[in-house]
Amino acid sequence: DVTMAVPKYDEMYRAFLKSLQDGNTHRLNDVKEYVAQVMGVTSEDRKVKLPRAKTAVFDNRIGWASTYLKKAGLVEKPSRGMVRLTQEGMRVLKEENPSIIDNNFLSRYDSFRNFTNRKAADNIDEQVSVSEDTPQDIFDEAYQRINERLADDLLAEIIKQTPDFFENL
Repeated sequence: DVTMAVPKYDEMYRAFLKSLQDGNTHRLNDVKEYVAQVMGVTSEDRKVKLPRAKTAVFDNRIGWASTYLKKAGLVEKPSRGMVRLTQEGMRVLKEENPSIIDNNFLSRYDSFRNFTNRKAADNIDEQVSVSEDTPQDIFDEAYQRINERLADDLLAEIIKQTPDFFENL
């Protein structure tokens, strides 16, 4: 699976924040370049598209990393396509400098917990905790399960049919 070569969105948090450690406002595209380089994501890996989408897996995951870091209050987006560290983001990098920044770490912030709890509350069928998968990953997996179930159901129905049916098929 080629998407395995692209880190999960929550594995990108630390590199994402480090790319902004000078305190300046940066283009999101520059952050992407930095994260790809630091995390060893090749140009080939960056071209891999999501199933049924025009977006690259890497770009999608960077987008979710940006959103989640913003929801936690560690980064802000002063204008379209631009991003910078907040005071809290700078404090985390300079004072705490944790070796791991993941969803568990972000859960210390009320704004992040409120965001993820709202997402879970919106899902009536099952409670969703903060997972390592992006919503697109979850959607793709559900879509694949539905297709597999449909294929199994169709095959079961076809097998029950008469030889005449097969000739017409």
